[in-house]
Amino acid sequence: MFMRTSILYFGIALSVLTFSSCKDKLELNAPYQEIPSIYAVLDVASNTHIIRINKVFLGEGDANLMAQVADSINYPEGELIVKMRHSGGKVYSFKDSLLQTDPGAFNSTQRVYVNHETLLTTGTYTLSVENTRTKNVFTSVAKALSPPNVMGYNPFVTPYYPAPVGSPPNNPDFYIDYSGKTTKYSVKFSPNLNDAQGPKIYSLVMRLHYYDSLGVSGKNFEYIDYTFNNQYLKDVTTIGGIKFINYEFKGQDVISAVGIEMNKRKDPNFFVGRKMYKIQYFVYASTQEYLDYLEYSKPSFSISQTKPIYSNFSENKAIGIFTFRYSTNIQKSISNSFISCFASDPSTCKYSFFEADLDLPGCL
Repeated sequence: MFMRTSILYFGIALSVLTFSSCKDKLELNAPYQEIPSIYAVLDVASNTHIIRINKVFLGEGDANLMAQVADSINYPEGELIVKMRHSGGKVYSFKDSLLQTDPGAFNSTQRVYVNHETLLTTGTYTLSVENTRTKNVFTSVAKALSPPNVMGYNPFVTPYYPAPVGSPPNNPDFYIDYSGKTTKYSVKFSPNLNDAQGPKIYSLVMRLHYYDSLGVSGKNFEYIDYTFNNQYLKDVTTIGGIKFINYEFKGQDVISAVGIEMNKRKDPNFFVGRKMYKIQYFVYASTQEYLDYLEYSKPSFSISQTKPIYSNFSENKAIGIFTFRYSTNIQKSISNSFISCFASDPSTCKYSFFEADLDLPGCL
């Protein structure tokens, strides 16, 4: 569902989105209507669930200045009652809390609403936000999300990082090896196609961890993310009669991506060299509602200055989204041959990567 608005400034999610619409005439003195901005994308794999609720405001002053005032965007403590009821009867209550966000267009002190209970992965949920002062109630209904079957396929198999001492060096279950520069590798998992409440959108991030050796001063730990494009149910691949969400890449793709990112970074004032030491995989999945929200939030290149604003709340009384997502991550050790690739490859050798045995060949 979507709705249109005049000039509105509001914050949702941890990165604040701003939409605007211009008309020839603005009724600045029109009667005030309470329209909160609610961002409730809850992770079924987590026991910490955060809902962000902000005021939508319209004023005659400088909107940028008003946005920096905490009271302009936050509801007072205790004014909102935030609850979520499962179709099976369980009620989840959310408590007020304050968090500090990175500096930006809006005040960095944000009031959020937090719950620390395990979510059920079937049925439906109804989110209710009640303003005890105005007596307004804002509701939205969302289907629960059952997670994809991630575990059981390499690299999502034990043992995880660190590999046990004496582990077979060439066993891919123990060590990740992407040293074949023209070899095609893949990360795959089952999308649970027979589950109507399963995810509709998937993403994968491969995080390569390295450290800068600072000599006697110790180590500086850093990482580089290699992010894959989103995949959808239409992208399902059949392998050996089994359907997978499958991400394919070559070893050189990963090494070159590290080189591109290292080119943007500055070396510490003093360091001996750097070394890769582990790799981490993040899998994210979410619902059709979240997919719609992401699609609609993309920048518009239309000449039209009027843009609907996404809402899946009852009667469009609130701006924003209520739905579910899934996230998980594991860490694996890296094979010696893959570690050494970064020391000798033309795209990374100039960044002083050690080989696995701590030799520092540089660019030969």
